[in-house]
Amino acid sequence: MKKFRVAVAALLVTALALTGCSSKKKETEAPKETQAPAVEAASEAVSEAAAVAETQAAAVVETEAPAVETEAPVVETEAAAVETEAPVVETEAPVVETEAPVVETEAPVVETEAPVVETEAPVVETEAPVVETEAPVVETEAPVVETEAPVEETEVVVEETEVVVVETEAVENIEELLTEAEEVIGEAMTEAEEALTEAEAEEKLEELLTEAEEAIGEAMTEAEEALAEALTEADEAAAAVETEVEEAIETLLTEAEEAVETMMTEAEAASDVMNYGDYAVAEVDDPVVIETYVQAKQALWEGNTNLGCDTATLYTQDEDGGYFLYDIPVSPEVYERLEEGTKIRVSGYKSEWAGEVEVVADDDLTEVEIIEGEKYVAEPVDITDILDAEEEVKIFMNQKVAFTGMTVEAVAAGEGSDETEAEAEAAFMYGWDGSGSEGDDLYFSASKDGKVYTFVVESYLCGPDSDVYKAVKELKAGDTIDMEGFLYWYEGMQPHITSVTVK
Repeated sequence: MKKFRVAVAALLVTALALTGCSSKKKETEAPKETQAPAVEAASEAVSEAAAVAETQAAAVVETEAPAVETEAPVVETEAAAVETEAPVVETEAPVVETEAPVVETEAPVVETEAPVVETEAPVVETEAPVVETEAPVVETEAPVVETEAPVEETEVVVEETEVVVVETEAVENIEELLTEAEEVIGEAMTEAEEALTEAEAEEKLEELLTEAEEAIGEAMTEAEEALAEALTEADEAAAAVETEVEEAIETLLTEAEEAVETMMTEAEAASDVMNYGDYAVAEVDDPVVIETYVQAKQALWEGNTNLGCDTATLYTQDEDGGYFLYDIPVSPEVYERLEEGTKIRVSGYKSEWAGEVEVVADDDLTEVEIIEGEKYVAEPVDITDILDAEEEVKIFMNQKVAFTGMTVEAVAAGEGSDETEAEAEAAFMYGWDGSGSEGDDLYFSASKDGKVYTFVVESYLCGPDSDVYKAVKELKAGDTIDMEGFLYWYEGMQPHITSVTVK
């Protein structure tokens, strides 16, 4: 009995030690790598404690049971002694057969199995061996039993009861210890699972935090790079815009200055522009500024040696009168744009040569300026009826005029001409004295009311390929013709004809 209790105490100490160890582990919250070995150690300790307890319980039972078995023969001996000493009773007493009860004590089967720990620790299974103790059958038979024999039998029952009680207490203590061990193991397992869960959660959280920090770092880096790039692009764009704005401002300022200058020039020029009446009364060699419309133009004289620039001679007119522009500076580009009806502004001097009033270049060689907008094409004025009134005819100088019902006259060669008699009857001649050739100016005569007048096809105005040049070469003396042209003057009326129609 004493040994059994020592074993039980040892088992309790072991269980308490495990409990303390579990509590300590809970306080320190060991990581999952250390929890599993602790659970495994606890399971092994409980298994060892259970095995020791079972061994000691078996030893106690084996020791106590023979003791009972030994005492039983003593009782039988005493009973026999009583039976011997007892006097013979003549009366026939009933035979008392006392049979000691069969004491069969069988230690309960103790099955202790440590619960399976669902951790990395190996499964601990502890099963106590079956302890079976059976006391030998004690049979006592006495023919005659006096009063003292039953007393001895009572003592045997008491001894047997003590054995049963001891066995019961052992079983209960072992079950209690196993229960406590199971609770300790359960708590250890719970703590291990919680520790594992917390450790995994912390590890996962740390992993997520690390990933988040890396993602944030990458995002920050990308954002910084994007911001730097955007700032660079913005700076470049701002610089480009600033440059463009500066250039635009300079351009606008330049254009504005040019526009202002142009407006001022135009205003000044406009203030100086003469109408035909002012021009008509101006003195020769006076500076003049006129605005007029192109009606025809002679060929461009490139590199005019007299002025050192490109020039052209223009026939122009407005609603009030005509202007003959002689060798006025004009660029080839402007010359190409000088179509019939184009409005222009001209600066120069009023001049006169052999009775022809004209405008010549000024000292600055101011070029012809085209004025965009309105156009004007003059209609010819028929002056046939006033041909014999020179002063009246002069009013139409340089204007577009017409002659109708004129008669072609034969022309006479001038002095020095070597033309034949047949040629002398021709209706035209090359040059003013007949000394020219094909391509030169054509001179011919036509009369009205008995008076003969000279007319010219100016080769610079209407060259050999023109219709009028060809038509004049086909004229015969006596032909009646209608003509149009510009009233040019040379020592009298000498129109430049642009159209001839034979009637």
